[in-house]
Parts: sequence; structure tokens; C-alpha cells
Amino acid sequence: TFYFDRNRPLFTYRPLLGFYIYVIYGVLTAVVCIILLIVKAIRSPKKIRKEVIQVIISIGICLGGSSTAITILTRSNMWRGDVNDVSSILLLSFVIVIYTIVHRSPINYEDRVMQVQMGDALRNGEFRLVLQPQYSWDGADYQVKGAEALIRWYKDGKIVCGPDTFIPVAERNEMIVPIGNWVINEIFRINRELAGQGHSLKLSINVSGNQLTDPCFIKHLEKTWQENSDCPIDLVIEITESVFIEKNGYTLDILNRVRDMGIEIALDDFGTGYSSLCYLKELPLDYIKVDKSFIDDIMTSDSNLTFHILGIADSLKLKTVVEGTETADQVELLKKKCDYYQGYYFSKPIEVEELIKKI
Repeated sequence: TFYFDRNRPLFTYRPLLGFYIYVIYGVLTAVVCIILLIVKAIRSPKKIRKEVIQVIISIGICLGGSSTAITILTRSNMWRGDVNDVSSILLLSFVIVIYTIVHRSPINYEDRVMQVQMGDALRNGEFRLVLQPQYSWDGADYQVKGAEALIRWYKDGKIVCGPDTFIPVAERNEMIVPIGNWVINEIFRINRELAGQGHSLKLSINVSGNQLTDPCFIKHLEKTWQENSDCPIDLVIEITESVFIEKNGYTLDILNRVRDMGIEIALDDFGTGYSSLCYLKELPLDYIKVDKSFIDDIMTSDSNLTFHILGIADSLKLKTVVEGTETADQVELLKKKCDYYQGYYFSKPIEVEELIKKI
């Protein structure tokens, strides 16, 4: 057991039934800071010989005055994560009990290995952003007006694996947050490179639900935005519908802070998840991206559905991006009915140097 109290020893250790129990006692601000540091240190995977070890951690909060050890353990387990009692919070002192156990999970072994590899990839500069241009019809021709940034993982000049493989793993083991922070840094660097060549493009990045609701996300975005204020960026953040189903209240607050910075928000893959017109009407959205599956069917009898989606977006004054435009017939049918086109008919994802040549 670890105690943090001026009337007790700073740290005391006692194993209990195979678990390690840390008890921290003190004022609210100090405890929260210590907890965040402990969680970050404990959760990072460790390589021991050829095995990857991960520590699983959960936190229980026991609010109020002093109690016996059994009472503390019982109440912290019951109140795990419960901070709704404002009167108790105002006491500014509480006990937090963190239950941890070291384990090896054969089910998630590959995930743990990839987590270590992704950490190495971040340090070694193995991730790279490629850009898929977004075109707009100007009345005479299609012109590059923006680009979506897509992450790739290279090592020794070869692709390690595709984003469809490593992004879900990053979501599960929380590597999505540091990877997402790297994407933010890189998109601002790319914008500065484009500006240095005299170009200004709308740049889009994808943000997952886990990344969006992590407190580090908005802090890092605001910090990076301020640090690059001398080189304005026209940035769009793409999110999916599942974000609103899972954590609507907190998500809405974060999205409003994002828009207050001048960043636009796009709803990605619209129509493939929990589609609701309430999202389009009530949430702080600027774009909807029509999923490729609708564009694939546009030459069939299902095409009316695609045009209905575009019509709804237009009535709500939302701009539209159609993804997966791959044939001349699709582009011709969509002509003047959407704002931006994205797909292999125009361009595959390319390096920034190639993008500059297309502008």
C-alpha cells in the first residue's frame, strides 16, 4: 500500500492476495496529477525477455474522511469512477484505490507486440501521411481544392501493414492517442510546406472516438494550433457517427471547442452506421462525406438514395464530399450535385510533392 499524507510515511508497500494496491491520500489537484502519471507508467507495455507484459489498471474513488482499510477498499470498489457527489468533491480530500495486476493474455498477445512495434515506429519515424486530393468543379474543369491525409506505416522502404490492420489495434491498446498527436503535428508541417510553395489547400484528418474523447486530444490540438498561428491552416476533422452514440455530451463540448478554433468538422462514412437526421440538424457539422458504397450503386436503381442524401445535406446547408468516385460515368452523374469529389478516378493517395504538381 502507498500512502501519501504528511502524517504518514510517504510510501509504504504491501502485497495483498497477488494484487498490488496503491492508496493515495491528499488534496484533489495533487492526487489527480499523481494518478495520471501512475496510470501512464503502469499501462505502457514492458518487454521481459521475449514476452510483452501489460498491466491492467482500474481506479476506485473513496470520498470523505478517514476510514478503516476494509471500508476504504469496499467503498472505493463500489464508487469506482463515481465523481457525481459534488458535496463530497468539495471536501477536496479523498482516497483513491488503484487495483492492478500483471498478466499475460494469450488472446491479445499480438496486440501487445504490435503496441510495442507502434511505439518504436513513432520514435523511428516509420509513419507517413499520404494525401488523397479532393476536387471541385469550377464551371470549366475539376480543380484540386483539398486533400484527405491518410496514414501509412513503412519500415525499410516496405509497408509493414495497412491502416485497416494497425488502426483497430491502436484503438484497443490506446496507441491511437500518441499516433493521433503525431498526425496533428504532421498535418501542420505539411500545411507549412504547402504554404512555402505558395499553395493553400483544405486539409482533412481522421479522428477516432477514443482519440476525440481523450483529454490529451483537445489540449494537443489547441497547443499545436497556437504554435502555428503564423501559418494559418484550413483544417477539417473527420469523425464517424459512432462517436455520438457512445459519448454524446462530452463529444459535443469538444467539437464546439474545435469549431471555436476555426476548424471545420465532417461526418465521415455517412449512411453506414447509426445514421440519424438529428445528427445533421443538431451537431456542429460543416460537411458530410457520402460513403463509397453509395457511389458504387449510383449507376443502378439505388441511385436515388445517394441523391436524397445530397439533397438533405443541401437543405441543411452542409457541404458534401463524395468518396470512391472511380469512373467517368459516376463523376458525370454527380456533376454539379456535390461540392467535392474524392476517389481513384481523380487520384490515388500521393506524397505531398506529387500533390503540389497537381495543384
